Amino acid sequence: MILQERHWSIIYYYREQISYLFPLLICLISWLVLNQLNKVSDLTSQPEFVAYLSNDPIVSSNPIQEKREKLTIPSKPDIQKFEEKSKSQSDSKSKSTSVENITTSSNTAVQSNLQESSEKSSEANQTTSASAAGVRYEGLVLAALEKTKRYPTSREARESRPEGVVRIWLTLDRSGNLLDCGLLNSSGSNLLDNEAIRTAKRATYPAFPNSIYSGENSHRFTTSLRFSINS
Repeated sequence: MILQERHWSIIYYYREQISYLFPLLICLISWLVLNQLNKVSDLTSQPEFVAYLSNDPIVSSNPIQEKREKLTIPSKPDIQKFEEKSKSQSDSKSKSTSVENITTSSNTAVQSNLQESSEKSSEANQTTSASAAGVRYEGLVLAALEKTKRYPTSREARESRPEGVVRIWLTLDRSGNLLDCGLLNSSGSNLLDNEAIRTAKRATYPAFPNSIYSGENSHRFTTSLRFSINS
């Protein structure tokens, strides 16, 4: 009895402190209960928990795991398609390279052909100009002969009065000096033939142009001289 009374006396003594602690204790217990209920509700709302309850595989929300799952080993058809694609790409590259090589070679061939044609055309132009210059020089030689030509004045020529064409040849050096001359075709009259040779020896000829007869120190010409009474 004494102990029981003492116990109640202690409780009575601390009644004010107990009256303050009791509501706090009730609030703490209520907060713990509510916290546990919230955790349980969160677990039930998560997809892993729902999937687990429905016997479905758990869907992971981890992006790293999803990337790893995506990195799967390709199948043989995929590997064959990749090889065929790479082969077609390499073939197209080789074809483009061959086309470029063909284009380059064709351009080179065209350029070389153009260069050759230009060289040939320049050579042809030079040959044409040289031949034209040669024709002009032959005209000068003939003009020098015609300027020097005279009809024979001998008594025999006055009596017989021959007429005809004498064809002669003459060789000149590059300075225009006469080296030699001769008769190719006679006119039928010795008087006219001899006068033609004397005409070739008396005439003064111009020097060769540098563009004609390259590599020649002398050149032979052939020409015809016509003699008539009125000439």
